[in-house]
Amino acid sequence: MSTRKSSAVWLALAVGLVLVMTTPVFAASQEKVLHSFNSNGKDGYFPTSRLISDAGGNLYGTTQVGGTHCGSGCGTVFELTPTTEGKWDRRILHSFNGKDGANPSSALIFDSAGNLYGTASQGGNLSGCGGVGCGVVLKLAPAANGKWTETVIHVFNEKNGAIPNASLVFDTAGNLYGTTTLGGDLQGRQCGGSKAQRHVPKGVPGCGVVFKLSPGTNGKWTARLLHTFNGNDGALPYASLILDSVGSLYGTTSQGGTAGWGTVFRLTPANDGRWTEKVLHTFDLTDGGYPSTSLIFDTAGTLYGTTAIGGAFRTGTVFELVPRANDQWKKITLHNFSGNNDVADPSDLIFDGAGNLCGATSGQGINNQGTVFRLTPHNNGKWSETVFFKFNGKDGAHPTAGLILDAAGNLFGTTVNGGASGFGSVFELIP
Repeated sequence: MSTRKSSAVWLALAVGLVLVMTTPVFAASQEKVLHSFNSNGKDGYFPTSRLISDAGGNLYGTTQVGGTHCGSGCGTVFELTPTTEGKWDRRILHSFNGKDGANPSSALIFDSAGNLYGTASQGGNLSGCGGVGCGVVLKLAPAANGKWTETVIHVFNEKNGAIPNASLVFDTAGNLYGTTTLGGDLQGRQCGGSKAQRHVPKGVPGCGVVFKLSPGTNGKWTARLLHTFNGNDGALPYASLILDSVGSLYGTTSQGGTAGWGTVFRLTPANDGRWTEKVLHTFDLTDGGYPSTSLIFDTAGTLYGTTAIGGAFRTGTVFELVPRANDQWKKITLHNFSGNNDVADPSDLIFDGAGNLCGATSGQGINNQGTVFRLTPHNNGKWSETVFFKFNGKDGAHPTAGLILDAAGNLFGTTVNGGASGFGSVFELIP
């Protein structure tokens, strides 16, 4: 199952995962490969998720495959620790075995106690989803001996959702929210509807769900479905959710909507515990298509995101949604990827301290290996793009995940391919 990318949160949440943003220059960025995943697979390979960092500057991420179980491996959770010599030590915190999850494709998040939470897109109950499992939500707790203990806190079963490709988000009460790409149809129907989704994966019913997990006093978590997509209101959500200051959830569906090319949606809680969905925008391919990355807010409440295809050159866009009166939203295309220097399939976006938008594209650059770009706003409302790094394969290839910034303005990310052995890399871009 292909993967997408991670979240940014407008509301300050107790997750401890976002690095301090500064004002980088990016004039002539120098890349440093911190780790290349190797061909034996035991340390994992194909990292497809965004990294996170703790207060000590250690980096954490997942690999979709590899590790010590499941033949070629069900995936891993890893940590990279900086050394005094300027190198980075890699350590495997967990290797998935299928029953406790498989093929993690999303970023991790921290709670205030230093525990890690995430999803595995497959595994769990291996009788479901065609025998590969419908995925799990997991917790990794650090122990005094330096080891980490995994606990599966929720198992998906098609009816309650299937194939969670997105990372999670905490609210201020400690509840977790997330999406599954498929599942949720109690009648076992394939995802459909008028002009719903294209290229529907076979064998798993439902168009995907939004779920909530609430912690209990006994260490158990209670799951609740907040919304089940029906195709017409969206289908196949790949991206993480974000929260606003009043507790509403925002996200994207990669397909579905009235034109079938994806949506931006909001879920608003009511006093009676119900949640109401509103589709803020439906893509029609001319203005973008297949939005499969997470949204971000600016301080004015404007939403920003990307589409994998569509736009003026059909190779993807960067867009904003501006809130207007009467809860209307105006969609503006900030950039059309041209397919020349910056062919798209863009990652999640982040803001730097100067208000620029930064991200990566998985293609084009040198031999179509991928790029890192910046969009700079101007007084006339236009945005200009600068591609300031191109991967060459040896230093990584195809960055599918979003980036993070440290206090010095250095960018960190992953590539799903390339590196010394061709199985992916973790990199740093130094301005």
